[in-house]
Amino acid sequence: MTYDRHWVLWDGECGFCRKTVHWLQSKDQHAAFQVIPYQEAPVPPMTAELRASCKNAVHVVTRDGQILKGGAACVFLLKVLGYPVPEALLKRAPFNLLLERGYRLIANNRRLVSRLVFRG
Repeated sequence: MTYDRHWVLWDGECGFCRKTVHWLQSKDQHAAFQVIPYQEAPVPPMTAELRASCKNAVHVVTRDGQILKGGAACVFLLKVLGYPVPEALLKRAPFNLLLERGYRLIANNRRLVSRLVFRG
């Protein structure tokens, strides 16, 4: 299945996620993303398997239907927004493992990270 835009599926109950999504939308000058809490996402692109996975990490369903999650989804979002990301490097071991561990570290401490990053 193909889509007009990339779907960003995030946890609508998470304050850190909400602030991050607001930042993402403010940078999305070309309307490349359809941003929606996974709890409200329609079928398709939502499936039962995808819904279960979205409870643990942000997901992107690309225009061509590829599903990315966690750190890989974040790298993709930054790349589409035009930020220089060493994507080829981050797809290789051990960097891909470090990326996902870094994502998990931030996700598991999102309240603290939110206070540090989104002051005011």
